[in-house]
Amino acid sequence: MLRKLLIFATVVCLITASFFAVKTLSARGAAPHVATLTLVSAGNGGTRGHAFLMVTNTSKSGLVIAGYSLEPGKTMTVGTFGNKSDGKGVYFNLEAYRKMSTGNSIANPSLSAGDVKTLSKYVTEHSYWTCPENCSVWASRAWNLFADTKKQLSPGYPATPTKLKGSIGKLSGYEENIKLPKVKKSDVMYLGTDGKPTAADAKTINVSSTGSGLLDSLPFAVCF
Repeated sequence: MLRKLLIFATVVCLITASFFAVKTLSARGAAPHVATLTLVSAGNGGTRGHAFLMVTNTSKSGLVIAGYSLEPGKTMTVGTFGNKSDGKGVYFNLEAYRKMSTGNSIANPSLSAGDVKTLSKYVTEHSYWTCPENCSVWASRAWNLFADTKKQLSPGYPATPTKLKGSIGKLSGYEENIKLPKVKKSDVMYLGTDGKPTAADAKTINVSSTGSGLLDSLPFAVCF
């Protein structure tokens, strides 16, 4: 009888321990989702094209990404450029305002508040552009911070938006030519070296070519 009681007590203890372990793990993994991250890449071959991110605030509170305030229900675009008058680095909503091509895209609807902070830190610390680390490298690295192993993406080497577009096209659930959010001219901002967004210069917003002579007209931007 005593043996049966000991066995029963042991089983109860094991079940109880398992329950609390599962509950603890569930609590850790059940952080509410507050944003959707979408990676977009358009390219028609060679080095021409552009890759960038879209962030949608799916929560009921405002989010702040690298100093940019995103209201509930709103979507922003963010990406890097190397040929704009404000400087080389991160721009907010330039793609949306200029209605740039969206090519292929893939979405991750599961960003938590902690993930948003991680994304914000990444954007702030990587506000630069070089040929080796161009827009396609910048966007894919940001995406890979939150994607599982099977959805990791590569812009190839040398990195180009076209190669990243092809990498996206191999994933299940990718979309083509998604719509960009509607934004105002005042929403277009440049992330300065001080880590604070400032209104983008009129030349950045409106001019369709750069001093280098590289065409920056629709439907494609110039990443190089």
